[in-house]
Amino acid sequence: MTPPVVALPSVMSLFVSAKLGEQELGLGTAFMVKWAGWDWLITNWHIAAGRNRLNGQPMHSSGATPDKLVVWHNAHSSTVGRHQWRAVEYDLFDEQGAPRWFEHPQLRRRVDVVALRVDHPSELSYYPYPVDNLTTPLAIGITEDVNIVGFPFGIRGSGSMAVWSRGTIASEPEVDFDALPCFLVDSRTRKGQSGSPVILYSTPAGGHRTPAGLTFSDDTLVHVLGVYSGRINPESDLGVVWKTQALRDLLTGGVRGNADLEAPSQT
Repeated sequence: MTPPVVALPSVMSLFVSAKLGEQELGLGTAFMVKWAGWDWLITNWHIAAGRNRLNGQPMHSSGATPDKLVVWHNAHSSTVGRHQWRAVEYDLFDEQGAPRWFEHPQLRRRVDVVALRVDHPSELSYYPYPVDNLTTPLAIGITEDVNIVGFPFGIRGSGSMAVWSRGTIASEPEVDFDALPCFLVDSRTRKGQSGSPVILYSTPAGGHRTPAGLTFSDDTLVHVLGVYSGRINPESDLGVVWKTQALRDLLTGGVRGNADLEAPSQT
């Protein structure tokens, strides 16, 4: 039987469960990047901290906050073309009780993105997104179609493949929305998609705009525009995307998580 052909972003997004001990507090999405020779897990601050980034209050109704992330990674398969997954636990706090994740160097949790440096066990397959500058810049504009690749309501495709949601860019991407390095998208997203990569995607022979005009390629285009972090309010389909430049700034000069967030107690 011929193995199924899947779009690579379907396996690049990773299913995440935020837990305190064995208590599940929330679901979300993450993805991998390679930076400065290290492997980094990228997701939202509010997923790792379990708190509202605006007021610092716990997001779970119990008031609990997570002490670990459980992430379903791609695992090596003995069958060519088949994908398998393995759940890996990452402690969110070190032995002194300080957060292990890195935040934006200036804006801290106001940018709802964190990076957690992780090891690469030999039995796992990492498919990182490139987040360095493209040699051929794309012309990204208002109303551009984008895809948000994650796990709405915790729904997973075959195995732990991600689900795709289509959206359009709703605010000028070159202008910082609300004076922060983000822009808005118009998309019917739901809980569980926080932390998803927001990408431009086109199959071979599909067109994409560059400053020089419309360009066609014989290759599949996968270009990450930023990190999704939820709707601006529950009544709106407008959601926030933190720009890839903000992620690069975090990876270049990020600082450890806020010292006032101590490891949560399981008592």
